[in-house]
Amino acid sequence: MDKEKVYELALLGLKNSDIAKAMNVTAAAFSKKLDADPELYDSLNRGKCEADGKVVKSLYKAAVGYSVPDVHISNNKGVVTLTPFLKSIPPNVEAAKFWLKNRHPELWSDSQDLNLNGIKELNDLSDEELEKRKESLINHLRVISK
Repeated sequence: MDKEKVYELALLGLKNSDIAKAMNVTAAAFSKKLDADPELYDSLNRGKCEADGKVVKSLYKAAVGYSVPDVHISNNKGVVTLTPFLKSIPPNVEAAKFWLKNRHPELWSDSQDLNLNGIKELNDLSDEELEKRKESLINHLRVISK
């Protein structure tokens, strides 16, 4: 099987089943070939890792913003002037949210797990103890929201 073609197809982001189709074999046959040929397996993984790396790098750049070289073209009385400058691409909030939700889901998830254990115990607390717990939770929320 053509290792270079497998690498290139993986680099394009194709799944194993799609690569198998492109190579005119079944997914099961492709899987067996991967198991039997470590170089073929390495070609596949090298392509996938390079593709994923490029996407991660692009997503990160989009999340934090970046600068690119550009040229401003002006025309003053027939005299054309080309002025190079760095164009700033602002951060993309959606890319940042996606990055953070996947890197730190415990902090950035849209949903939070509620632990309802201990609700009974709250009924047994005095008003003063409840007020202390409330203040503690408010302070915790302030810390994690910064």
